[in-house]
Amino acid sequence: ETYERKAGQFLGMTVDAISAYEWGWGEFHRLVEAMTDVAQLIEPGSTLESMTARLEADTELRASSPEAFCEVIDARLQDAVERLDGSHFDVDPRIHPITVNIAPPGGALGAYYVRPSEDFSRPGSVWYSVGDQTEFPLYHQISTAYHEGFPGHHLQIATAMANSDRLSRAHRLTVWYPGYGEGWAMYTERLMGELGFFERPEYEFGMLAKQLYRASRVVVDIGLHLELELPSSAPIGGGEPWTYELATAYMRRFGFRTDAQAHAEVLRYLGWPGQAISYKIGEREILSIRSETERRLGTDFDLKRFHSEMIGNGAMGLAMLRSEMAERL
Repeated sequence: ETYERKAGQFLGMTVDAISAYEWGWGEFHRLVEAMTDVAQLIEPGSTLESMTARLEADTELRASSPEAFCEVIDARLQDAVERLDGSHFDVDPRIHPITVNIAPPGGALGAYYVRPSEDFSRPGSVWYSVGDQTEFPLYHQISTAYHEGFPGHHLQIATAMANSDRLSRAHRLTVWYPGYGEGWAMYTERLMGELGFFERPEYEFGMLAKQLYRASRVVVDIGLHLELELPSSAPIGGGEPWTYELATAYMRRFGFRTDAQAHAEVLRYLGWPGQAISYKIGEREILSIRSETERRLGTDFDLKRFHSEMIGNGAMGLAMLRSEMAERL
């Protein structure tokens, strides 16, 4: 009961932890199968582990310096804005600019987004904290760029900020639900695949790897906090109760984390119950809302209008988002 209350605060909806755990395993197995299929397209006979190792070492799909990496990501984001504005999104001209930057040393490694200033004099920005890394495999970075930048967090957050005529300052600048925010960013990763932006199977493999990473979070987070058993079909520890050691093993192998990253991830989950599931559960709810809207509207369904309503009204809990979308569309 405590876990479900915590998760509900992040998601803004009632959570059934047991059914979410079962769904998470279904999504886990679906993504393993999908990644395996893509790996076979790239190199028949390869496994997830051998394909990941190959792509990590691929000199063709690699940026040779932090500066070159920023140039690649910047070009992808600018291309996405130019191709999708007007066709799939209505983009306020004030939020067209977006910068890509290497973060100052000392912070936690990874990518993150910083919103523009309230008057848009400073553009929104994607930041990469890279530590001592000097070369950058690109296969898994393309979907991350769309997640953090456009049409992910940048479009989502800056669009709400631009709607000052109908959203309060508090709503535009302080209200946030991870289920809505991270759910939208996860949805846009899949959407960019749907729209043909992963022109190489290697990029699709990377996007699916990020999806599997977030699906692994669902089963690890819920399994640890509720002290559940792994199903017999689990690839590691089938039928056993969850332990810290099993959780870190899953994050290493299926979250594609280093040993240090895997331990950091699991410690985060243990101290922040319910937050880690907000990514995939949020994505699931947004996909469900889209499917329901398509069924209800039939040939009148318009994807651009759906996106405008989805992000144009500011952050909200997923239960409210579902009711608002049903009322507005």
